Amino acid sequence: MEQSAEMIRKPDLRASWAAWAPAVGLIVLLAVAYFQPLKWMIMRWPLEPYSGGGMLIPPLSAYIIWLKKDHLRSLPIDGSNWGLLVLALAAALYFLGSWTGINYPYALSFLVMVWGMVLLLLGRAFARELAFPIAFLVFMLPLSSALDPFIFSMRLLATRMAAWLPIALGLPTTVNGTEILVRDYRLMVDMPCSGIRSVVALMAGGALFAYFAQVSTWRKAIIFLSSLPLAVLINTLRIDITLLMGKTFGPQAASGLYHEWAGVVVFVFGLIGLFYITRWVTPCSPTDG
Repeated sequence: MEQSAEMIRKPDLRASWAAWAPAVGLIVLLAVAYFQPLKWMIMRWPLEPYSGGGMLIPPLSAYIIWLKKDHLRSLPIDGSNWGLLVLALAAALYFLGSWTGINYPYALSFLVMVWGMVLLLLGRAFARELAFPIAFLVFMLPLSSALDPFIFSMRLLATRMAAWLPIALGLPTTVNGTEILVRDYRLMVDMPCSGIRSVVALMAGGALFAYFAQVSTWRKAIIFLSSLPLAVLINTLRIDITLLMGKTFGPQAASGLYHEWAGVVVFVFGLIGLFYITRWVTPCSPTDG
């Protein structure tokens, strides 16, 4: 009896390894397949003009998963064959990148593949819990090729919005394309001032605020979507401050160290704005939905 009880208590390690060996083999093969896309993505992070914080996203995503560790341990492992459909979509994106020579579908395919593997091997409960931290990784992707078509339109919008303040102050102001002329001072709204970097960074911040907010889905949507107009607004403020500093103290005052740190300051103010928007949409009591 004692011997049989001991056999029950000790798991069969060979059986466990045999069950997981195909999954481990598949993960190794996928890691080899995605080595070049992942290498490209990591090498692009320091050079990325729109989402320079891409390297910060994986640690944040890992931290979110770590916060869920106790809950994840309690979930049943019940793999779903629907994961095969998701993996088929990931394969289609992979071959699209291979056929076109564009790295962006490769990188996006990696995220879809990760979620598909979770669904296939661990089941729907795990896939549901890990959906956000995996989807959040989209902000780590180099977005240059995807956002380039919008840059000029963003520059035009930023120029016209920034011109409102000097006009309201009664200063003679002329707008010519992406250029603002206030009397004898000329400011060109170049790509860094387009606001696209603020939009990407604050949308990532908005996603985090919305995820952690203890509110209903439609309130989470308000928090996330508010990051877009908020980014445009604070970028306009940044351009106006640059414009007024250059007009008052000369071009040197609006460049150099100020220009390098202005983006960081703008992002901090954006996070503060998201914090107060989250407080505003959060009901006073849980029953207010």
